[in-house]
Amino acid sequence: GKTVLAIVPARKNSKRLKLKNFRIFRGKPLFYWPLSLSEKSKYIDNIVFTTDSQSMYSKAKKNFKIIDYIRPKNLAKSESMASDVILDVLKKISFKFDYFIYLQPTSPLRTIRDIDNSLKMIVAKKGNTLVSVTENSKKPNGMIYISKTSFYENKKSFYNKKIIFFKTPLRRSVDVDYIKDLDIAKINY
Repeated sequence: GKTVLAIVPARKNSKRLKLKNFRIFRGKPLFYWPLSLSEKSKYIDNIVFTTDSQSMYSKAKKNFKIIDYIRPKNLAKSESMASDVILDVLKKISFKFDYFIYLQPTSPLRTIRDIDNSLKMIVAKKGNTLVSVTENSKKPNGMIYISKTSFYENKKSFYNKKIIFFKTPLRRSVDVDYIKDLDIAKINY
């Protein structure tokens, strides 16, 4: 009974691995996978794809039902903070959602079950935020971030006393920052 917005960020340039979000995994660019899973989720109502790449945006618009949103240039720099990108999306879209889920393209081994189970968990446990961590650790692995929208607009952070940790297996907790990470993801798929 809650409304959920997926926010998928994908800058054109990246510091460590050039054109990271365009890299191919299982025949599709990395940015394709979080959009595809968001569309298949039982609980996600709408998707915002936030990018500074016209090419990525056009491909996403052609293949998925996404809300019209253009990321401002000042939020597409390497030093741009994820929190500023999220807050800009929440401010500019015309309707409010109970929760949002932030899905970076750099976690290609994320599954639909990870998304749906984490959304069920935050609602059931009445948490403010949820962050995915690799099992046996409390270190975020970049796979899933969820927040109550009103909480995030107020606190501008996922970290608080009512945070929930969603554990994912080490084998699938790959965060692509370098070419070797992409190779590991391909081996573990």
